[in-house]
Amino acid sequence: MQEICPNKIIKKREKKKGFDFVINNLEHSLNENIQFNFGSIDDKKFPKSIYINSTFWFELNKEKIIENFENDNSFNRYFRKSINEIFKNSIFPEIIDNKIWNNKEDSIFYYDLPNNIFYSNKRCFCSLELTMFTNNSKGNCDNFDYSPNNVLYESVIKIIKKISSSHFFNEKENYSIHKRKK
Repeated sequence: MQEICPNKIIKKREKKKGFDFVINNLEHSLNENIQFNFGSIDDKKFPKSIYINSTFWFELNKEKIIENFENDNSFNRYFRKSINEIFKNSIFPEIIDNKIWNNKEDSIFYYDLPNNIFYSNKRCFCSLELTMFTNNSKGNCDNFDYSPNNVLYESVIKIIKKISSSHFFNEKENYSIHKRKK
């Protein structure tokens, strides 16, 4: 039987690309009902792209929705429009104003929401993900490290704060956002 050399294992781990950070909501004064993490699948020190992932559980206040909306389709349109407004009105201006990001058209915004939110009597798991490309994808070299005085880190935290403080996540009348299923 061949023995595994510990040095080879260490070298493999050192070559691992990417990183993933789970954000401490209290430390950054974020909405406690959303789980935030960000990272990259690229080079740790010079990432070409950064993703921000937000996950939460969504629960409808069906009585209010029935009062406030014509039907479930009108609520679904409202719901999707509200999510898109987070990125259109809050996030993209930050991307445009900061030189470390490529333009907003290069960013990818994806959200995963159940189609049957209105019909479900349970909380629904939802996620929002934003992938932004750094200027490293164009050959520039902006270093990244996990420290509060790093420009890339600070910009990511700024974007996460804008997501957390958006109207969508603070609306209380038609629905509620929760950190856990129950």
